[in-house]
Amino acid sequence: MFSLGHVGARTLAMTQRFVHHVTQVLAPDCAPLFLTDGFREYGTALLTHYGYWVQPERHQPRGPVPKPRWMPLPQLLYAQVIKTTRRRRLVRISRRVVFGTLEAVNQVLVPRGWQINTSLVERVNLSLRQPLAQPIPTSGTGSAKVCQARTPAMAAGLTDHVWSLREVLLFRVPPWPQPQTS
Repeated sequence: MFSLGHVGARTLAMTQRFVHHVTQVLAPDCAPLFLTDGFREYGTALLTHYGYWVQPERHQPRGPVPKPRWMPLPQLLYAQVIKTTRRRRLVRISRRVVFGTLEAVNQVLVPRGWQINTSLVERVNLSLRQPLAQPIPTSGTGSAKVCQARTPAMAAGLTDHVWSLREVLLFRVPPWPQPQTS
């Protein structure tokens, strides 16, 4: 399992680049299991890399010829986790298989003790939240702040705030200690 980081807006172009990078590091005939959130552009990007054109059969003797359409390769497995929120609270999580079958997806996940989930990516994205001891009032008419953004580095006590991308890129790493030679 691996993840590639992309910074910027989530667009079809970004998802195309992401899937293209994945295909570049895999064997030519390999189609992995993809698990994403409900962002619909992932389906399009996956079909352009793991799909083929099909001309549907004509069902009527007259009328327009059906348009060709992209179909996923039979070995492509793709499932989504769709989180529904109301007033910034998670109220429902639904899972659906987009390409492949639930049985095929479970054949990959169950032996590892996994299920259709995006928590690993959420950890990579550093999207942790920590409840506050006391709610903090907000300016305006919004409800009080009850959680604080928290990263794994904050949880480990390495920093006291969420770093901006600028801070990460400008951070000076000290030289690695060199082994002493005698």
